[in-house]
Amino acid sequence: YLNLTGMQPGIRLLNIVSCLLAFALSPKWSRMPQQHAVLLMATGLLSGELSGVLLVRAFGKAASTRRASPALLAQSAAGPDEFTLAMHKAWTLLCRACSFLAGSPAAVSATEMDRFRVTFTLHVAFCVFGQLVCAVALLADPAFWANALQIIPFYLIILIGRLYCARIPDVSVAVVLFGRIWIAATLVGTSSFVILNTYQDFCKDLTLLPVICWAAMTALVPVYLNLTGMQPGIRLLNIVSCLLAFALSPKWSRMPQQHAVLLMATGLLSGELSGVLLVRAFGKAASTRRASPALLAQSAAGPDEFTLAMHKAWTLLCRACSFLAGSPAAVSATEMDRFRV
Repeated sequence: YLNLTGMQPGIRLLNIVSCLLAFALSPKWSRMPQQHAVLLMATGLLSGELSGVLLVRAFGKAASTRRASPALLAQSAAGPDEFTLAMHKAWTLLCRACSFLAGSPAAVSATEMDRFRVTFTLHVAFCVFGQLVCAVALLADPAFWANALQIIPFYLIILIGRLYCARIPDVSVAVVLFGRIWIAATLVGTSSFVILNTYQDFCKDLTLLPVICWAAMTALVPVYLNLTGMQPGIRLLNIVSCLLAFALSPKWSRMPQQHAVLLMATGLLSGELSGVLLVRAFGKAASTRRASPALLAQSAAGPDEFTLAMHKAWTLLCRACSFLAGSPAAVSATEMDRFRV
Protein backbone atom coordinates (compact mmCIF):
# COMPACT_ATOMS: atom_id res chain seq x y z
CA TYR A 1 0.00 0.00 0.00
CA LEU A 2 2.77 2.49 0.87
CA ASN A 3 4.35 1.93 -2.54
CA LEU A 4 1.07 2.22 -4.40
CA THR A 5 0.05 5.41 -2.58
CA GLY A 6 3.35 7.16 -3.41
CA MET A 7 5.05 7.27 -0.01
CA GLN A 8 8.71 8.27 -0.06
CA PRO A 9 11.53 5.73 0.48
CA GLY A 10 12.41 7.09 3.93
CA ILE A 11 8.86 6.56 5.18
CA ARG A 12 8.81 2.99 3.89
CA LEU A 13 12.24 2.25 5.36
CA LEU A 14 11.24 3.62 8.78
CA ASN A 15 8.06 1.53 8.70
CA ILE A 16 9.98 -1.69 7.96
CA VAL A 17 12.73 -1.04 10.53
CA SER A 18 10.29 -0.12 13.33
CA CYS A 19 8.17 -3.23 12.71
CA LEU A 20 11.21 -5.51 12.57
CA LEU A 21 12.60 -4.06 15.80
CA ALA A 22 9.25 -4.49 17.53
CA PHE A 23 8.98 -8.15 16.58
CA ALA A 24 12.65 -8.86 17.36
CA LEU A 25 12.82 -7.08 20.73
CA SER A 26 9.49 -8.30 22.10
CA PRO A 27 9.49 -11.38 24.35
CA LYS A 28 8.05 -14.61 22.97
CA TRP A 29 4.51 -13.85 21.74
CA SER A 30 3.49 -17.01 19.83
CA ARG A 31 3.60 -20.79 20.23
CA MET A 32 6.10 -21.17 17.41
CA PRO A 33 9.82 -20.55 18.12
CA GLN A 34 10.62 -16.85 18.43
CA GLN A 35 13.17 -16.92 15.62
CA HIS A 36 10.63 -18.52 13.26
CA ALA A 37 7.97 -15.93 14.15
CA VAL A 38 10.38 -13.03 13.57
CA LEU A 39 11.55 -14.59 10.30
CA LEU A 40 7.93 -14.94 9.15
CA MET A 41 7.17 -11.29 9.89
CA ALA A 42 10.42 -10.13 8.24
CA THR A 43 9.61 -12.20 5.15
CA GLY A 44 6.17 -10.62 4.98
CA LEU A 45 7.55 -7.09 5.26
CA LEU A 46 10.36 -7.53 2.72
CA SER A 47 8.23 -9.46 0.24
CA GLY A 48 5.54 -6.80 0.58
CA GLU A 49 8.07 -4.07 -0.19
CA LEU A 50 9.31 -5.98 -3.22
CA SER A 51 5.76 -6.65 -4.42
CA GLY A 52 4.88 -2.98 -4.02
CA VAL A 53 7.85 -1.86 -6.10
CA LEU A 54 6.99 -4.35 -8.84
CA LEU A 55 3.30 -3.35 -8.83
CA VAL A 56 4.19 0.32 -9.15
CA ARG A 57 6.37 -0.41 -12.14
CA ALA A 58 3.77 -2.68 -13.73
CA PHE A 59 0.66 -0.55 -13.22
CA GLY A 60 2.04 3.00 -13.11
CA LYS A 61 0.61 3.85 -16.51
CA ALA A 62 -2.79 2.48 -15.55
CA ALA A 63 -2.86 4.68 -12.47
CA SER A 64 -1.96 7.76 -14.53
CA THR A 65 -4.73 6.93 -17.03
CA ARG A 66 -7.30 6.46 -14.28
CA ARG A 67 -6.45 9.88 -12.91
CA ALA A 68 -8.00 11.49 -16.03
CA SER A 69 -11.15 9.33 -16.12
CA PRO A 70 -14.49 11.20 -16.69
CA ALA A 71 -15.96 9.98 -13.36
CA LEU A 72 -13.12 11.42 -11.31
CA LEU A 73 -13.14 14.68 -13.30
CA ALA A 74 -16.90 15.08 -12.70
CA GLN A 75 -16.50 14.36 -8.97
CA SER A 76 -13.74 16.98 -8.77
CA ALA A 77 -15.85 19.62 -10.57
CA ALA A 78 -18.82 19.12 -8.22
CA GLY A 79 -16.92 20.61 -5.27
CA PRO A 80 -16.67 19.35 -1.69
CA ASP A 81 -19.72 17.93 0.10
CA GLU A 82 -20.89 18.80 3.65
CA PHE A 83 -18.88 16.03 5.26
CA THR A 84 -15.70 17.21 3.55
CA LEU A 85 -16.35 20.80 4.65
CA ALA A 86 -16.93 19.66 8.24
CA MET A 87 -13.72 17.63 8.18
CA HIS A 88 -11.86 20.62 6.75
CA LYS A 89 -13.19 22.85 9.55
CA ALA A 90 -12.22 20.31 12.20
CA TRP A 91 -8.77 19.95 10.66
CA THR A 92 -8.35 23.74 10.62
CA LEU A 93 -9.20 23.95 14.32
CA LEU A 94 -6.78 21.11 15.07
CA CYS A 95 -4.01 22.87 13.12
CA ARG A 96 -4.64 26.10 15.04
CA ALA A 97 -4.48 24.23 18.35
CA CYS A 98 -1.22 22.54 17.31
CA SER A 99 0.16 25.91 16.17
CA PHE A 100 -0.71 27.40 19.57
CA LEU A 101 0.87 24.54 21.52
CA ALA A 102 3.96 24.08 19.32
CA GLY A 103 4.50 27.79 18.62
CA SER A 104 4.33 29.78 15.41
CA PRO A 105 6.91 32.28 14.08
CA ALA A 106 4.11 34.57 12.90
CA ALA A 107 2.74 34.78 16.46
CA VAL A 108 6.06 35.72 18.12
CA SER A 109 5.86 39.30 19.36
CA ALA A 110 8.65 41.87 19.26
CA THR A 111 8.87 41.75 23.07
CA GLU A 112 9.36 37.99 23.06
CA MET A 113 12.12 38.33 20.45
CA ASP A 114 13.80 41.02 22.56
CA ARG A 115 13.75 38.78 25.62
CA PHE A 116 15.12 35.82 23.67
CA ARG A 117 18.05 37.88 22.34
CA VAL A 118 19.25 39.06 25.74
CA THR A 119 18.76 35.95 27.88
CA PHE A 120 21.52 33.65 26.60
CA THR A 121 23.59 34.25 29.75
CA LEU A 122 20.47 33.61 31.82
CA HIS A 123 20.03 30.28 30.06
CA VAL A 124 23.57 29.17 30.91
CA ALA A 125 23.05 30.26 34.53
CA PHE A 126 19.74 28.38 34.63
CA CYS A 127 21.38 25.15 33.43
CA VAL A 128 24.32 25.45 35.82
CA PHE A 129 22.08 26.25 38.80
CA GLY A 130 19.76 23.36 37.96
CA GLN A 131 22.63 20.89 37.89
CA LEU A 132 23.99 22.24 41.17
CA VAL A 133 20.60 21.74 42.82
CA CYS A 134 20.51 18.25 41.33
CA ALA A 135 23.93 17.54 42.85
CA VAL A 136 22.75 18.76 46.28
CA ALA A 137 19.70 16.49 46.08
CA LEU A 138 21.91 13.55 45.07
CA LEU A 139 24.28 14.14 47.98
CA ALA A 140 21.35 14.42 50.39
CA ASP A 141 19.78 11.17 49.20
CA PRO A 142 21.58 8.66 46.93
CA ALA A 143 18.14 7.38 45.86
CA PHE A 144 17.91 10.54 43.72
CA TRP A 145 20.37 9.03 41.21
CA ALA A 146 17.47 7.80 39.06
CA ASN A 147 16.12 11.32 38.72
CA ALA A 148 19.60 12.69 38.05
CA LEU A 149 19.93 10.32 35.09
CA GLN A 150 16.97 12.11 33.52
CA ILE A 151 17.59 15.67 34.71
CA ILE A 152 21.25 16.07 33.65
CA PRO A 153 20.68 15.00 30.00
CA PHE A 154 17.69 17.35 29.88
CA TYR A 155 19.88 20.34 30.78
CA LEU A 156 22.51 19.28 28.25
CA ILE A 157 19.92 18.98 25.46
CA ILE A 158 18.39 22.41 26.07
CA LEU A 159 21.87 23.98 26.36
CA ILE A 160 22.89 22.57 22.97
CA GLY A 161 19.54 23.63 21.53
CA ARG A 162 19.98 27.17 22.83
CA LEU A 163 23.49 27.37 21.37
CA TYR A 164 22.14 26.39 17.97
CA CYS A 165 19.09 28.68 18.09
CA ALA A 166 21.22 31.65 19.13
CA ARG A 167 22.84 31.62 15.66
CA ILE A 168 19.61 31.57 13.62
CA PRO A 169 19.23 34.97 11.90
CA ASP A 170 15.42 35.05 12.13
CA VAL A 171 14.76 35.47 15.86
CA SER A 172 11.09 34.50 15.57
CA VAL A 173 12.08 31.15 14.06
CA ALA A 174 14.73 30.72 16.76
CA VAL A 175 12.16 31.31 19.51
CA VAL A 176 9.78 28.71 18.08
CA LEU A 177 12.50 26.15 17.39
CA PHE A 178 13.93 26.43 20.89
CA GLY A 179 10.45 26.07 22.37
CA ARG A 180 9.92 22.89 20.38
CA ILE A 181 13.29 21.50 21.44
CA TRP A 182 12.37 22.26 25.04
CA ILE A 183 8.98 20.56 24.76
CA ALA A 184 10.47 17.52 23.01
CA ALA A 185 13.04 17.10 25.80
CA THR A 186 10.33 17.61 28.43
CA LEU A 187 7.98 15.05 26.88
CA VAL A 188 10.76 12.47 26.63
CA GLY A 189 11.72 13.05 30.26
CA THR A 190 8.20 13.00 31.68
CA SER A 191 7.05 9.98 29.69
CA SER A 192 10.16 7.99 30.59
CA PHE A 193 9.65 8.97 34.26
CA VAL A 194 6.12 7.52 34.23
CA ILE A 195 6.98 4.40 32.23
CA LEU A 196 10.10 3.50 34.22
CA ASN A 197 8.36 4.10 37.55
CA THR A 198 5.37 2.01 36.49
CA TYR A 199 7.28 -1.02 35.22
CA GLN A 200 10.74 -0.85 36.82
CA ASP A 201 10.31 1.04 40.16
CA PHE A 202 12.87 3.49 38.80
CA CYS A 203 12.37 6.20 41.41
CA LYS A 204 10.95 5.59 44.88
CA ASP A 205 11.37 6.42 48.57
CA LEU A 206 12.82 9.91 48.07
CA THR A 207 13.29 11.81 51.32
CA LEU A 208 11.96 15.32 51.91
CA LEU A 209 15.07 17.33 50.93
CA PRO A 210 15.46 15.86 47.40
CA VAL A 211 11.74 16.36 46.81
CA ILE A 212 12.06 20.03 47.82
CA CYS A 213 15.11 20.45 45.56
CA TRP A 214 13.21 18.86 42.70
CA ALA A 215 10.23 21.13 43.33
CA ALA A 216 12.56 24.15 43.26
CA MET A 217 14.04 23.07 39.92
CA THR A 218 10.53 22.50 38.58
CA ALA A 219 9.37 25.93 39.78
CA LEU A 220 12.29 27.67 38.07
CA VAL A 221 11.33 26.24 34.66
CA PRO A 222 8.21 28.41 34.04
CA VAL A 223 10.07 31.44 35.43
CA TYR A 224 12.83 30.92 32.90
CA LEU A 225 10.40 30.22 30.04
CA ASN A 226 8.65 33.52 30.71
CA LEU A 227 11.88 35.50 30.95
CA THR A 228 13.29 34.02 27.74
CA GLY A 229 10.18 34.88 25.70
CA MET A 230 8.60 31.47 25.13
CA GLN A 231 5.06 31.51 23.76
CA PRO A 232 2.03 30.71 25.97
CA GLY A 233 1.35 27.36 24.26
CA ILE A 234 4.86 26.12 25.01
CA ARG A 235 4.55 27.11 28.66
CA LEU A 236 1.11 25.51 28.95
CA LEU A 237 2.32 22.26 27.42
CA ASN A 238 5.31 22.22 29.78
CA ILE A 239 3.10 22.63 32.87
CA VAL A 240 0.50 20.08 31.75
CA SER A 241 3.08 17.43 30.83
CA CYS A 242 4.90 17.80 34.16
CA LEU A 243 1.68 17.71 36.18
CA LEU A 244 0.48 14.60 34.34
CA ALA A 245 3.82 12.88 34.90
CA PHE A 246 3.78 13.51 38.65
CA ALA A 247 0.11 12.54 38.95
CA LEU A 248 0.22 9.38 36.82
CA SER A 249 3.47 8.00 38.20
CA PRO A 250 3.29 5.51 41.08
CA LYS A 251 4.43 6.64 44.53
CA TRP A 252 7.97 7.99 44.20
CA SER A 253 8.65 9.64 47.61
CA ARG A 254 8.18 8.84 51.28
CA MET A 255 5.59 11.59 51.69
CA PRO A 256 1.98 10.82 50.68
CA GLN A 257 1.55 10.82 46.91
CA GLN A 258 -1.13 13.54 47.03
CA HIS A 259 1.18 15.82 49.02
CA ALA A 260 4.09 15.27 46.62
CA VAL A 261 1.91 16.02 43.58
CA LEU A 262 0.48 19.10 45.33
CA LEU A 263 4.00 20.34 46.10
CA MET A 264 5.08 19.97 42.47
CA ALA A 265 1.88 21.60 41.20
CA THR A 266 2.35 24.51 43.60
CA GLY A 267 5.92 24.96 42.37
CA LEU A 268 4.88 24.94 38.70
CA LEU A 269 1.96 27.35 39.10
CA SER A 270 3.80 29.72 41.43
CA GLY A 271 6.75 29.69 39.01
CA GLU A 272 4.44 30.62 36.12
CA LEU A 273 2.91 33.45 38.15
CA SER A 274 6.34 34.69 39.24
CA GLY A 275 7.59 34.59 35.66
CA VAL A 276 4.67 36.66 34.38
CA LEU A 277 5.18 39.25 37.14
CA LEU A 278 8.94 39.43 36.53
CA VAL A 279 8.41 39.95 32.80
CA ARG A 280 6.06 42.84 33.49
CA ALA A 281 8.44 44.35 36.03
CA PHE A 282 11.72 44.03 34.10
CA GLY A 283 10.62 44.12 30.46
CA LYS A 284 12.04 47.58 29.90
CA ALA A 285 15.39 46.60 31.43
CA ALA A 286 15.68 43.66 29.00
CA SER A 287 14.95 45.93 26.02
CA THR A 288 17.60 48.39 27.19
CA ARG A 289 20.21 45.69 27.62
CA ARG A 290 19.58 44.50 24.06
CA ALA A 291 21.25 47.63 22.64
CA SER A 292 24.38 47.48 24.85
CA PRO A 293 27.76 47.80 23.00
CA ALA A 294 29.02 44.47 24.40
CA LEU A 295 26.13 42.51 22.93
CA LEU A 296 26.41 44.30 19.58
CA ALA A 297 30.13 43.49 19.42
CA GLN A 298 29.45 39.85 20.34
CA SER A 299 26.82 39.61 17.58
CA ALA A 300 29.17 41.18 14.99
CA ALA A 301 32.02 38.76 15.82
CA GLY A 302 30.17 35.84 14.19
CA PRO A 303 30.04 32.17 15.22
CA ASP A 304 33.09 30.37 16.64
CA GLU A 305 34.45 26.97 15.52
CA PHE A 306 32.43 25.01 18.07
CA THR A 307 29.20 26.63 16.89
CA LEU A 308 30.07 25.92 13.25
CA ALA A 309 30.78 22.26 14.10
CA MET A 310 27.47 22.01 15.97
CA HIS A 311 25.69 23.61 13.00
CA LYS A 312 27.26 21.07 10.61
CA ALA A 313 26.26 18.15 12.83
CA TRP A 314 22.74 19.56 13.19
CA THR A 315 22.48 19.97 9.39
CA LEU A 316 23.43 16.32 8.83
CA LEU A 317 20.89 15.24 11.45
CA CYS A 318 18.19 17.35 9.79
CA ARG A 319 18.96 15.79 6.40
CA ALA A 320 18.68 12.30 7.84
CA CYS A 321 15.38 13.20 9.53
CA SER A 322 14.15 14.75 6.28
CA PHE A 323 14.91 11.50 4.44
CA LEU A 324 13.20 9.35 7.05
CA ALA A 325 10.21 11.65 7.66
CA GLY A 326 9.83 12.78 4.04
CA SER A 327 10.22 16.15 2.37
CA PRO A 328 7.74 17.90 0.02
CA ALA A 329 10.62 19.07 -2.17
CA ALA A 330 11.68 15.47 -2.78
CA VAL A 331 8.23 14.21 -3.84
CA SER A 332 8.28 13.28 -7.51
CA ALA A 333 5.45 13.87 -9.98
CA THR A 334 4.86 10.10 -10.21
CA GLU A 335 4.44 9.81 -6.44
CA MET A 336 1.96 12.72 -6.45
CA ASP A 337 -0.01 11.02 -9.23
CA ARG A 338 -0.22 7.77 -7.27
CA PHE A 339 -1.26 9.60 -4.11
CA ARG A 340 -4.10 11.39 -5.94
CA VAL A 341 -5.66 8.18 -7.23
